[in-house]
Amino acid sequence: LTYVDFVVYEALYQHKVFEPECLTDFPILQDLLDRFEALPAINIYIGLTECAHRALKRQRVTPKLINPKED
Repeated sequence: LTYVDFVVYEALYQHKVFEPECLTDFPILQDLLDRFEALPAINIYIGLTECAHRALKRQRVTPKLINPKED
């Protein structure tokens, strides 16, 4: 698995949350989603209560400007 696999999964998952039938016409993408969720470690994580509580929640990241002149 790569970072991109997780990014693609997250995007597909979020689309399905808001429109459950969105992948009906795209069986290859649905298969990708199903195969990712079937991976043993991913399947266990998805089943955890803490995973369900974090669904679609994002923390806002505010970049901190760094002043190189500060000591």
